Amino acid sequence: MQKLLSTYVHLDVIEFLALISFQSSLPEPERFFYAALAPSPHSLPTLISACETWEDYMWTHVSVMCEEKAERELSKLGGSFWEGGVEAMEKGVKEMSPIDEGHDQQSWVNEVTERLESLGKITPSKG
Repeated sequence: MQKLLSTYVHLDVIEFLALISFQSSLPEPERFFYAALAPSPHSLPTLISACETWEDYMWTHVSVMCEEKAERELSKLGGSFWEGGVEAMEKGVKEMSPIDEGHDQQSWVNEVTERLESLGKITPSKG
């Protein structure tokens, strides 16, 4: 693990945890654990491979969507400490117009609806 850490110090936490979740040398439960710590499009394949019930699939997709939404919103506001470090914090928060916020809200509703409707096609291995 130490070698892996030193090789990928330039990655952010989410990318790093997703990368660990792809390490075939690790036991499956450990890979699933790392993927679940930072649900993202990068770790989605590992998370889906762990799903057994419809609830597992729903948690996986909702978690990834929420993480993506949080990342997009923070980015629009000027970033966060985790992405931009102290410099992002010193810049402060950008203002958003009410029109942009309304459009973003409708896009989010459409994205969530579409993703949740797609779960209706899943046949879980259990329950």
